[in-house]
This record gives sequence, structure tokens and C-alpha cells, in this order.
Amino acid sequence: MESSASQTQSLEHSTLNVAFYKFVELSDLRELQASVKETALQLSLKGSVLLSQEGVNAFIAGEPAQVRAFLKFLGEMPFFKNIPVKESWTHHLPFKRMLVKIKKEIITMGEPDIHPALKSGDRISALELKKWLDEKKDVVLLDTRNDYEIEHGTFGGALDLGLKTFKEFPKKLEGVTQDIKDKPVVMFCTGGIRCEKATALALKHGFTDVYQLEGGILKYFEEVGGAHYKGECFVFDGRVAVDMNLSGAVDRQTREKVSEVTLHSYRRCPFAIRVRMVLEEKNIPHKIIEEDLGALSAELLSKHPQGRVPLLIHNGLVIYESSIITEYLDEQFTEPKLMPPTPEVRARVRLWTHWCNEIFKPDLDRFKYEFKDLDEAGKTALVTKMHDHLRKLEKPLRRNRYLIGKEFSLADIHVFPFFRQLTRVQPGLPNIDIHERLHQWLASVMERPSFERVMEKNKKTELGIELQGDGASAPV
Repeated sequence: MESSASQTQSLEHSTLNVAFYKFVELSDLRELQASVKETALQLSLKGSVLLSQEGVNAFIAGEPAQVRAFLKFLGEMPFFKNIPVKESWTHHLPFKRMLVKIKKEIITMGEPDIHPALKSGDRISALELKKWLDEKKDVVLLDTRNDYEIEHGTFGGALDLGLKTFKEFPKKLEGVTQDIKDKPVVMFCTGGIRCEKATALALKHGFTDVYQLEGGILKYFEEVGGAHYKGECFVFDGRVAVDMNLSGAVDRQTREKVSEVTLHSYRRCPFAIRVRMVLEEKNIPHKIIEEDLGALSAELLSKHPQGRVPLLIHNGLVIYESSIITEYLDEQFTEPKLMPPTPEVRARVRLWTHWCNEIFKPDLDRFKYEFKDLDEAGKTALVTKMHDHLRKLEKPLRRNRYLIGKEFSLADIHVFPFFRQLTRVQPGLPNIDIHERLHQWLASVMERPSFERVMEKNKKTELGIELQGDGASAPV
């Protein structure tokens, strides 16, 4: 089998990960399954191997010598000879088990008459594609991956069919217009398997000049870096996503070491709730110092120029301002990621934060503290303004579950405590119940374990229990 190293091994990267697939006619699947599984287990490998009559698709990880022994074992079978293998390195085993399964298809599309081993689109190398894009050739890039993968990154200007699963590809392909079919179309995916099958279907659907990116995005990263690509590439293992250097975004066992994280907080402060939710989302061991806003601690006063909460101390580094703290935590503690992978979407998070801090909160404070002193015209104007704010907040929630898409992010964490605060103001905002989507969003955030843990710790604080370490309680 042909092996392609994507990253130089070092003492810090001791686990070899390999991915490979091949469309080839296979028979005697039960016998092959038993042989493959026995060898993989003997070599203490983890991962998955899918076998079907149309071929093989595998992701394997383990000690380098054992992985190479497994590849040698497969390469001795005539039908597995010369399969291109993609390599990458991690600190740990990104898989928990070794699975060898027999499936109807190695990549499910639901089109039994499609046989990529017999006919598929022409292959285009990473170097050639980059040349086309450098020259601004009139070519269509078509992403065959699912929507949650594309959120991590894709080629600039690529056509996104909005797939939830690859099984939707045939139906979505029918909606592609003839003017696109008549152009050169380059289909791409993570490692090549989906675009190979996709091009075979495209040829059946009347595409006249269709290509598949050889080796997929990962091979492109390996050979030309990130040119014309925006963001990271989602991968189906513990790394979650890899960048243009094929470095994992998440290394679950040897990620950042936590020495000391201390948060100066006040349980009712929405800015502090932002930070505490991030700490809980990421399961970061931490100590909370509950401040009395009428008599702030000497430590807080000595470390914050305005003497405000929240204030975070991490290994001696002092950080204040809630949105700065939350972004710092998201960068230092990468699992799970709460900021989106692309600059454009990260900017949307920051715009929501700015809107909340500079526009929504000042009017919320006026409604909380000044409403009763306004004349009728002033009250009507403020109520109208608050509803305008809520309509703006509700607009993206008509399309998605969360503020910037399908994934929970810092945008939700930054805005949520303030909308929750508005719903608890007495007397409440008239007709607030008309914003149904906002209340659904509020409920979904309040159901997150991170918020439930924040509230549970608030109750302990009210009972005079100090929170320290990983949240374990000890008498004051």
C-alpha cells in the first residue's frame, strides 16, 4: 500500500493515524472481515474498517510499527495493493475501539446502480487545482460534504448543496442548473471517497466536464497548504478538525494543562455568568471567589483597575472583561470549541457581543431602573425600542437553533444572561411572550448542563459554601 506522510513524527506525536479507501469489487466478505479484525486486534489498533461489495473504507490508529505491519498485511492481498494511504500524527489514540463492519456501501448514497470502480470523474491533483484557482479559471467547486463539516471550513466560493447526510446528494444534485453542468466542475470532500462516488453519479446526470480532487482536502493541505481554502477541515476522529498543517484542533488527553484557574465572581452578574458557563462547558477545574459588591476583596481591588467582576486569574495571568475572558478560555482550553473556525463567523459572534454590551444592555438597564419614572410617552418609546431589540435577536433564530447557526457558541453565551434577565424583571416587558422563538432559545440554553451547574453552585454559595477545585464543596 502507498503511504503518504502528512506530518513529521516527533517525540510529541507518538500515534500514527492512517486513512484509506478503495472502490474495488470484493467477495467472501465474512471471511475477509474475520481476518482483518483478528490482525488489527493482535496489533492493538483502534479505529474502523468498513467492507462492502464495492470496496473498503478505513481509519486506523496505533503505534507506528503496528500500523505499518497492518498496512503490509492488507497490501499482500491483490485487491488492496497500491491503495493511497494518508498519514497524520497525534499524541494519543483518537479512537476507543476497533470495529470491522460489513455494509451495503462503504459510503452511503443509496444509488445501487452507481459503480465508481468502473466509471467516475477524472482526477485532478492538488497542484493542478491550485493552478486553476490561481489563474481564476472559470470552474465550479462543489463541496460534497455535510453542512456541519462545511461550517468548519471550505474552499472560497464553493457550491454548498446544504446536505444533512450524503444520502441527500442525489436529490440535491438534481437541482443543479444546466449552466453549472456545462462548466468544469471539481467535486471535493475530506479524503476523496465521497467525491469519487459523487462524480460517478454526476456523469449519469448529464455533467459534461466533472473532476474529483485527488485525495480530498487532506491531500490538498499536504501538497499545497491552505491556498484558496478558508478555515479547517472536519475529520471523523477525536481531533475534530485539522488545519492546513494537518495539526489536530483537539488533543483530548494531552491538551492544555490546568494549574490554577480562579474566578472572582458575583452570582447574579450576567457578565460573570458568561464566564462561568464557559468554565462549565469546557469542564475546566476552577475556584470561585464570590465577591460582595458592597465590600470587594482586597485581591480584586489590587488586580482590576475599576474593581469589577468577573476577573480571572490563570497561572498568575490576570484577565478582565467577560468577552475577553471567554475568548481567552476558548483558545487555551480547546475542547469543545465555542468560537467558530472561520474569521467571518467569528466576526458575527463579536458583533452580537458588541450589540449586547453597547446597545441592548443600556436599554435593558433603563427598563429595569428608570421605567417607572418615565412619562407615558417615554414608557411607550422604551417598550417599542425593547421589542425592536428582541425582533433583531429573534431573526436568526427563525432559521437556526442558535444565534449564528446550528452550533452553540460564545454568541449565545454572551447574549443569553441578559435576555434571561429581561424575562425576570418585575413588572415585565409587555407582550414579551410574542417572541416565541426567543423563549425556545432561552429554554434550550437553560437546559444545558453548564447552566444547570452554574445555578447549582449559586445555591451552594447562598448557603455559605465555598466553591473550589473542580467544583467540589467545602465548608467556609
